[in-house]
Amino acid sequence: MYLIIYYLFFILILLFTSFGGAHKIQIRIGELTLIENKKFLEEKEKKLKKEIQKIKTKHNNEIYSFQMKMTSAVNEFKKSHSVEYERLVQKFKNKFKDLENSQITELNLLIRNSNF
Repeated sequence: MYLIIYYLFFILILLFTSFGGAHKIQIRIGELTLIENKKFLEEKEKKLKKEIQKIKTKHNNEIYSFQMKMTSAVNEFKKSHSVEYERLVQKFKNKFKDLENSQITELNLLIRNSNF
């Protein structure tokens, strides 16, 4: 884009034979170049800000997703831990009841045997 502008103004300079007209055209070329550079830098800055915002949004989404996965994993662990704990408590109660029944049976056998 800049090259096109330069070539157009160069052709205009060649068309004007007076140095005053050529100098005015050269000044105008400088002004237009500064304006184009300013526009280019503004567009570049807008694009960078947009890209930064996009990256921030993506990062925040990834953090939220990770937090949800961690919460889910912790809840699953608590659930499995609770189930395992209840299973062990029930197993203990069953063993305790078996031992108690076994002792009662042995005690009854001893009492019967001692009466004879």
